[in-house]
Amino acid sequence: MANYDHLALLKQGSDRWHAWRSHHPGQVLDLSEVRLAGVYFKDTDLSRINFRGADLSQTVLTAANLQAADLSHANLSRSELSHTRLQGAEFVGADLSYAQLSHANLSHANLISANLRGVILRDADVSHANLVGVDLQDAHLERANLNQATLNRANLRDAYLVSAHLNQAVFDHASLVGTQLVSASLYGAIFRQATLSSANLVRVYGSEADFQQADLFQADLRWAVLQRSQFQQADLTQANLRGADLRGANFRGACLRGANLEDAKLDRADFTQADLSDTNLNPTQLRYTMMESDRS
Repeated sequence: MANYDHLALLKQGSDRWHAWRSHHPGQVLDLSEVRLAGVYFKDTDLSRINFRGADLSQTVLTAANLQAADLSHANLSRSELSHTRLQGAEFVGADLSYAQLSHANLSHANLISANLRGVILRDADVSHANLVGVDLQDAHLERANLNQATLNRANLRDAYLVSAHLNQAVFDHASLVGTQLVSASLYGAIFRQATLSSANLVRVYGSEADFQQADLFQADLRWAVLQRSQFQQADLTQANLRGADLRGANFRGACLRGANLEDAKLDRADFTQADLSDTNLNPTQLRYTMMESDRS
């Protein structure tokens, strides 16, 4: 239950608040379920505070310190959190829809099932964060760092991840329909059984990425670097792979019906039991690949 003495002190301004906190460094602060909508907390130390279920919608928290704070099920919709420190914070089930989080640090934060629809996370650090089941539809994550983040079952439909860093991130069963991933870094990223139909992956760097059983129907992978990536049983029907570097990639059992492989680099790629019907490629491109006939 919220401590209203703490709430009253917080409302007196950052100078008195910071002075009090410096004299009570071990004090447990409970502001759960309080209503602070539209309040100004720029550069304020709010670390380790319990804000569970609090209303912080449209609040200004620019450059605030919320490290290790508990904001589970809190409402932060349309709040201003640019340059905010949120490392290790708890956001389970929180509403961050349309919030501004550019340059914020959410590394190691827990955002399971959070609502991040339309959020602005440009240049943010979300590395190692838990984003299982989050809603990131229409979100802006240009140049964001999501290295080693977990996004299983996340909804990234029509999100913008242009030039984002997704190295070794996990997207199993995630929805990336129509997602913009141009020039993103996907080294070792995992997209098993993910849906990437109509996604834009032009010029991504995804060596050793895992797309096993993924849906890449009509995906645009022109000039992508996907050496040694895994596409077993993936659906690449009508995908555009023109000029892609697919050397050493594994397409066993994949469907590439109607795909465009013009000028793609296919040396040492494995097309065993793959469906290449109506595929646009020059037979000479298959000269150094592995086909079903090579195994007989």
